[in-house]
Amino acid sequence: MLPPLSWTLVASLLCMCCTEAFASGEMASRRVPRGWQAGGIALVSNGGYAGSSSRQLVVPAVAYEGERVFLRGLQLGWHAWQRDDWRLDLVAQARLDGFDAEDIPLDGLRDRRGSMDVGAVLTRSSRQGNLELTVLSDALSRSRGQELALQYGYPLRVGKWRLTPSLGVRWWSHRLADYYYGIRPAEVANGAPGPYAVPAVLVPEAGFNAAVPLGRRWMFWSALKYQHLPGAITDSPLVQRSSASTVLVGVVYSF
Repeated sequence: MLPPLSWTLVASLLCMCCTEAFASGEMASRRVPRGWQAGGIALVSNGGYAGSSSRQLVVPAVAYEGERVFLRGLQLGWHAWQRDDWRLDLVAQARLDGFDAEDIPLDGLRDRRGSMDVGAVLTRSSRQGNLELTVLSDALSRSRGQELALQYGYPLRVGKWRLTPSLGVRWWSHRLADYYYGIRPAEVANGAPGPYAVPAVLVPEAGFNAAVPLGRRWMFWSALKYQHLPGAITDSPLVQRSSASTVLVGVVYSF
């Protein structure tokens, strides 16, 4: 199981998604509401690692949106450029992947630590939907890897509800995928199976967000995220499932 600090980071990062869900309701004007948001989030997560089980937690979360600077949980960003439907943000954010070796039922493993990524997010928001390209690189040299992500979401209005189904794909570099899912020769020498090396991989994913206002300042929000893990990852002795998923619900108050 993740240590308590990591769970706090998970909740903070999910607050970023909550902010984006609120902003999606303003698609017609492409205006992101400014100010502070605070609330609580309950989540259930199933990871792909061997020995990991369903995890549940209820935690607080906070976000801020300014004219140029924003804080969405543990994602800190700067609106670097915007023109018509396009926006470019520079970001620094926590990477919450990894595990404690004692939680995996294999001998000889070492911990896989989370990290901090830096990069850029290019977004096109229009009546045809939201298209987002993200480029990230490990800033703390934990994996020394990179990630590219392309995601498309289409906001819908059903009464007061704002619904956003989405599809996307992530590319993890060899170093990133191998750090979190590979087994090193040094670990094999200590009794782990392997060694096992993971090449660069593509990870398809799907999501669904739903938000509805509860008065002038309160909002209810929920989300589902599903990732299909490719064979290069599921063949690792560290992994026992072919997918990873997270379900969460929360309430947010806007100041």
